[in-house]
Amino acid sequence: MKEIKFTLFTDVHYNPQEKSNSPKGIDGKSSVKEFPIFIQKLKKQKNDFLINLGDLFESGTKKEFRLILNSLNELPYPVFHTLGNHELEVMNLSELKKMFKIKSWSYISDFADYRMIFLNGFDRKSTKPDGRRSSRIIGGPISIKQLNWFKKMLKTSKKVIVFTHKPLVDVKLKKNPILLEAPERYRQIENPSALLDLIKKSKNVVAVFQGHLHQNSITSINDVPCINIQAFCQNKRYIGGSKADKSYAVININKGKIIVDVKGDQEKFEVKLK
Repeated sequence: MKEIKFTLFTDVHYNPQEKSNSPKGIDGKSSVKEFPIFIQKLKKQKNDFLINLGDLFESGTKKEFRLILNSLNELPYPVFHTLGNHELEVMNLSELKKMFKIKSWSYISDFADYRMIFLNGFDRKSTKPDGRRSSRIIGGPISIKQLNWFKKMLKTSKKVIVFTHKPLVDVKLKKNPILLEAPERYRQIENPSALLDLIKKSKNVVAVFQGHLHQNSITSINDVPCINIQAFCQNKRYIGGSKADKSYAVININKGKIIVDVKGDQEKFEVKLK
């Protein structure tokens, strides 16, 4: 099978207006300075494509968001996005589709021997509201419509990689004080078993990449690695006032292995390809 290499980042929380942002190690303000530097670094890297796993924006104007997206679009390889909850807190769905030039937040892209499936973890509202903040977007169970679509997209001879901002798997949290306080329905999709059953039956999904949880972790579900990457805007110490680690991951799939090399909050995962 063809070797592929791509870079993945998540949870930048770009925050030029310095609106309410947790002091527990999140440094979205510095993303205004550091993320454009990261984009310049990406221009010098060799990648087959780039993945943004969501929560790119925390606050700001449409003009500021367009500048960032235009910079990403200048990269010499494709850029793919998943929808995060924070984008939905600053713009509605139709505005976001226009901004990102995307027709649907559930979509696929085939590359060489692989099919990438991008899921929308926010196509339905949570079964319960979040009483902590009225503006918070939680997201709920994946709709029947998206589940049926996902089932069809899994019918391929290619190896499948799934990308989602809101996790399918509620992993064991380390010391992240933000999500330790949150209810489970906020940390993961509300009906993950429906998606995981489809993944199990398909037997061609080789990995799931998840955002949202602001930590590095790997959990195996039915021999499929579900991998979380630390937030770009946060430090692994989760201490307010500390600068972000500017984490991102370089993923190589080659010679029967998936190697995930996390930069910033340094960690490395290596799993055998199914």
